[in-house]
Amino acid sequence: MPDNKSVVVGLDLGSSHFRCLVAALESNNSLRYLGAASVPARGWQRGRVTDPQAVVESMHQVIREVEASSGITIENVVLGIGGPTVCGINSRGSRELWPPREIAQEDVNRAVERACGLHFREDQMILQVFPQYFTVNQDAEYRDPRGIPGSMLEANVHVIVTSKSEHETIVGLCNQAHLFVEDTVFEPIAAALAAVLPSDRQEGVVLIDIGIHSTEMVVYWREVLVHSASIPVGAEHFTRDVSRGLQVGAPDAELLKMEYGCALVDLTGGNSRIELPPVSGKQSREVGRRRLNFMLEARGRDLFRLVWEEIERVQMGSNLGGGILLAGGGSLLPGLCDLAEQVLHCTAKLAVPIGVRDLPDTMNEASWSTVCGLAMYAARLRIQERQRRDKAGLLVRLFD
Repeated sequence: MPDNKSVVVGLDLGSSHFRCLVAALESNNSLRYLGAASVPARGWQRGRVTDPQAVVESMHQVIREVEASSGITIENVVLGIGGPTVCGINSRGSRELWPPREIAQEDVNRAVERACGLHFREDQMILQVFPQYFTVNQDAEYRDPRGIPGSMLEANVHVIVTSKSEHETIVGLCNQAHLFVEDTVFEPIAAALAAVLPSDRQEGVVLIDIGIHSTEMVVYWREVLVHSASIPVGAEHFTRDVSRGLQVGAPDAELLKMEYGCALVDLTGGNSRIELPPVSGKQSREVGRRRLNFMLEARGRDLFRLVWEEIERVQMGSNLGGGILLAGGGSLLPGLCDLAEQVLHCTAKLAVPIGVRDLPDTMNEASWSTVCGLAMYAARLRIQERQRRDKAGLLVRLFD
């Protein structure tokens, strides 16, 4: 049985399901699956907390189930954050070095701090900061400028911001559920950590996390995060279109979408028909399946056009050698990858999690990528903590 210092836990509070995964960080820094659970989400509406007690009860339920499956008592988690309040900003900050000297870690920290000194709205806070590159003497670009002689250092960073009040609310609810939040991570960052290979980050890749109420995305190029965004279109909008177009209730529309839906009309047989459930006492009806999928394709094209606008915002349309990866429960609609390839002009596939050993086959799908990535992020925190302790030296460790 692994000790508490080697156990890492990711918690994904999705709009439809709460998912939790616990893994063991082994001596070679690899991750081994120990247990996981998924329960229906309660207390959410459009990505925001509406019933705090229901949210806490759902957290208790998913934690109880994952503790039962893993045999581990859960105390600390890394938590995923998403929703329409999250946005990304590219920024830069500089530090003058006088007299000129070799750049030290303190200089890098100061330049990054100044790059983060943006003017935010009252309710905004910094969620994460990702250095992109550094310029020395307004000339060459470096990923790590330490040790380079110079008189001026400029840091270029990508800053992810979110609602301070909503962040505090979610972390507070975790605390009520007796969970200590080690860190909070933008959900598509976590999904990319679990599903995107370093070679794809180098060539340029977009990860699109399609949730119930919104779609979050991140763009990488040359292993650097160059853009992130939240788009207010999600799987619920596909269901709503079906509900209105076929004049059925939302639960029936969701069932029709999941059972018969496809995001490309061309993949649908011309003679295929589906039976609609009776509404308001009327008898059931039959419609062509192509009619259903025409609505789904229209909404999918609308979503991917908005994604394309975000990609073009950072002029990455021609630099996506790594292609598109689709994550989240909304990505499981058949034909969606094919539609993404048509609209975004590059290869597309599902973001299947990799990097967690012994992961059950039932979890090798895009809806589990985020929580796997959160556990992997927690593992990185533990590895960094070990490295800091090793650097501290024997004398310091004797008095821990």
